[in-house]
Amino acid sequence: QEKPYRCSQCGETFSQKKTLKIHQQMHTGKKPHHCSDCGKSFSVLSSLKIHQSTHTENKLFQCSKCGKGFANNHYRKIHERMVHEPPAERSYHCSDCGKSYSFLSTFKNHQRIHTGEKPFQCSKCKKSFAQKSTLKAHEQTHMPAAERPYQCPFCEKRFCISASFNFHMRMHTEEKPFQCSVCGMRFIHASLLKSHKHKHKPSAERPFHCSKCRACFTTKGNLKFHQVHLRTHTGERPYQCDECGKTFVRKQGLRQHRRSHAPNCSDTKTIHGDVHVIMPVSNVVPFVYAS
Repeated sequence: QEKPYRCSQCGETFSQKKTLKIHQQMHTGKKPHHCSDCGKSFSVLSSLKIHQSTHTENKLFQCSKCGKGFANNHYRKIHERMVHEPPAERSYHCSDCGKSYSFLSTFKNHQRIHTGEKPFQCSKCKKSFAQKSTLKAHEQTHMPAAERPYQCPFCEKRFCISASFNFHMRMHTEEKPFQCSVCGMRFIHASLLKSHKHKHKPSAERPFHCSKCRACFTTKGNLKFHQVHLRTHTGERPYQCDECGKTFVRKQGLRQHRRSHAPNCSDTKTIHGDVHVIMPVSNVVPFVYAS
């Protein structure tokens, strides 16, 4: 379908002029439409109506590929394109790592991984982020602890949003709600399950092979991420503590170690838009990458 109307701000194209005008309202920064259930704001009324359907438990629209249910047809269509559209049929392809995307917005977010661009800056601490959603999640960390509505009954930590609170609670309860349909292995976070599932793909679908070990990957980007793992073969430890000289394979290992020099120091980490407290090293649940 021809899309002659292009947004001058982000380059996304539309088949109808009225759709372009609705889209352009998103770039103004104004969000006059508020959800009465959760307080989330939207730039256009149609987006609010779509969002409000997520508060209902009736998920009448099912994905024709995997059977996942959605509260409205709009989200079902987005899911089917993002998850099930064959990579070869996707419109946007990354020249750096080979990953492909169905939507320009997600493609542009991905490109910032390679360029290092971080256009979204926190007005409180001036820290910058590659994605607007990550900035929004970060901004909540500036909320005074006493004002955070979700409190853990086990350790009394407080959280700004329910997703972060639920993830934290699983560390205490050891609940693992995300289960692999192939082998039955369970995980505390959806991202870990998604990463794990790659292991079950046939070798033909994982054409990118590690030259140092037997690991193979579905995309060139995952192989590049795996290159950090190669340091366990070479012994390379490029990250050094400027206080004690100890070296590390991964940057996150250095970050965690630095807190041992300042035990009372707190930090935060964002996982898929959710803010989680990174605890002192002795309490950290390790994030395991599965090829």
